[in-house]
Amino acid sequence: MPSPGRTLRLIWKRGPLRRTLGLTVTVAFSVAVLPIYAVATAPALGGAAAAGTLVAAYGIGNLLGSATLMVRPLRSDADPLMSSLAALVAATLILVMLTPTFPTSLIAFCLAGIANAMFFAATLAARSEYAPIEARGQIFIWVGALKIAAGSAGASAPDARQKTLAKPRHIVSAAIRAGAGRLGSRGIRAGSRLKIIERTAVASGPRPVRSGSACPPMERTSAMEPTYVMAESAPAPVGPYSHACGLPNGLLFLSGQTPIDPETGQLVSGGIEEQTARVFDNLGLVLEAAGSSWRDVVKVNVFLVDMDDFAAMNAVYARYFDGQYPARTTVAVAGLPLRARVEIELQAMRRVG
Repeated sequence: MPSPGRTLRLIWKRGPLRRTLGLTVTVAFSVAVLPIYAVATAPALGGAAAAGTLVAAYGIGNLLGSATLMVRPLRSDADPLMSSLAALVAATLILVMLTPTFPTSLIAFCLAGIANAMFFAATLAARSEYAPIEARGQIFIWVGALKIAAGSAGASAPDARQKTLAKPRHIVSAAIRAGAGRLGSRGIRAGSRLKIIERTAVASGPRPVRSGSACPPMERTSAMEPTYVMAESAPAPVGPYSHACGLPNGLLFLSGQTPIDPETGQLVSGGIEEQTARVFDNLGLVLEAAGSSWRDVVKVNVFLVDMDDFAAMNAVYARYFDGQYPARTTVAVAGLPLRARVEIELQAMRRVG
């Protein structure tokens, strides 16, 4: 029986075994994050029960993949087949991140389970085909042990970094993107054709001092710290952001609100009039929680999916101001979260001191 060191050297020297180990560890790490990703995205997909359903769909996918392999076993060479199936896993992980609705998320999680089951079968075939007889048992044990370790690391990574990032969902998405990118590099380059657009809040800091300047950088004091507002009565954020952020000088920035009913967590029914009214009601809840009001609003940004809704939106918009209208920008966008037709963000002043 070869020693552990000799076994690892043997895996490293043989290209197919090295690829088997690398892809196995990467897939195990990536798919282990899926249950946590389901929990993180559940509020946007209908509540906590959605997470359990998504994880169940992933498990059903694994069963379907295993059943398929019993009826139609893998017949291609293990090494290229394993690489192709790793790329398929990467594609399904990307699909998981891009699905905006609960039904499509169910399908994506199920497909990820099917792809994972077929990939795992290919790695077993690769270990049997490329491992020398005298070290086959040790290679099976080492690859299996490292697969379990990678899965544990993937499951614990979001919790380990939760204190450094605003929400677990951020690190979960990063872990899935990293795994999908690593897997896709050996197969389809799906990630290069997909553009993921995220809004991130960038903290402003002092400008760098030019060489030779006598002005030192400004030091940040506690009196300059912003205040972050979360309104309990407003819909819960669907990402890592606050409802509003206030500065010590009284300036207040409100995150964009979509027409989500705070009671159900779902989009309100009806047309653009009903959706616009719900958006303004949500913004009003945040303004109240932040110590401000509609009379204190100074700038509004409106995002519409269809500019044909402009007039109907305007009619509802005017009801919330008493003739003293703040500055405003209205733009058309390609899409909004949860397929909303309108999103509105604003800036206001609030009482300080």
